[in-house]
Amino acid sequence: MNTVLSPHFDDAAYALAITLARIAYRGETIEVVNCFTQSEHAPQIEGEALDDVSGLRAREDAEFARTLGPTVTSRGLGFPDTSARPGYGDVSLSFHRRNFTEDEAGLCKQLILAFSQLADEGPVFTPLAYGNHVDHRLVRSAAEEVFPAHRLVYFEDMPYSASAARRMLRKKLARKEFEPVLCQVKADEVEAKAYALECYASQLTAEHRDFIVGRARMLGGERLWLKTKRYAESWS
Repeated sequence: MNTVLSPHFDDAAYALAITLARIAYRGETIEVVNCFTQSEHAPQIEGEALDDVSGLRAREDAEFARTLGPTVTSRGLGFPDTSARPGYGDVSLSFHRRNFTEDEAGLCKQLILAFSQLADEGPVFTPLAYGNHVDHRLVRSAAEEVFPAHRLVYFEDMPYSASAARRMLRKKLARKEFEPVLCQVKADEVEAKAYALECYASQLTAEHRDFIVGRARMLGGERLWLKTKRYAESWS
């Protein structure tokens, strides 16, 4: 079992669409676990209530899972994202490096409990939390509490890491003993990623989609980060 811890309904697709498509093509099972799934964030539509936005985003993610094939499932844990929590009226407030508040620490504990019920073998994909979105930080923190280091595969948070200079990001992570593994791509796989991201019409403009896909073109693939070599041969 391959387990993907996606902070929101779209993060796995932005970062891992090509990697997951390859895993699914080999017939391996994938479970995408979306963590913060109660949301009012839908920048490409207006005036929708929380339940409507949450339902729409769930349908978008289910459609993405269908593009990957029958071995892929997607589900939500039902936690509210920052758009649906007090104290985050401005989107920019979701990004910080400070210690978790009491409420955030409580969410982390709930994530730890939820993660402890997941598959007990296979790789676990978790965000690097590059960009410091608090929901991404919470998912990474909980994952590192639950899963041993040899199971964790870190993915680059898009679009935040897409704006990072390639060498700067690599140098920063090397200091923390991460090693990169590149899932190298062909041109048709990049185009398939662009098509898959069209599932998230409530979130992405064509410009934003091209920005994310452009990162894959620039890198020559989707880059993952490991602290052990256990899964290094699986995607390179």
